Amino acid sequence: MNDVFKQFKPKVKSRVPKELLVAREELQAHIALLSNKVDRALQMMQSAARKERSLRYSEPTSYPRPVLEVLGQVAFQHGKFSLAKTAFTEALEQYPDSPRAKRGLAEAVARLEAKNQRAGL
Repeated sequence: MNDVFKQFKPKVKSRVPKELLVAREELQAHIALLSNKVDRALQMMQSAARKERSLRYSEPTSYPRPVLEVLGQVAFQHGKFSLAKTAFTEALEQYPDSPRAKRGLAEAVARLEAKNQRAGL
């Protein structure tokens, strides 16, 4: 993919769109996840999410799905409930009506509360 991006500017006479850079980073995070590099994948998703949120606002949105929701789902699946809670909370700041983010936040909070109860907190 990097080779394609190197060819993009000379051929198109324009910079690689930021949306594609976000997509590349998110894809690399998924590849890291499939390679069982969970912590690295989560870091890459956090970086992709920051970049996605810095994109210029447009209707329809210029990026097809909120990276924060993906980050929340992956964190939740790997037992990182605090990170999942943070990601879903931030996703709701970006898209307040997102049912995935609402459901994910509720599940992450429930898991954190259960974990705290087991720990006697």
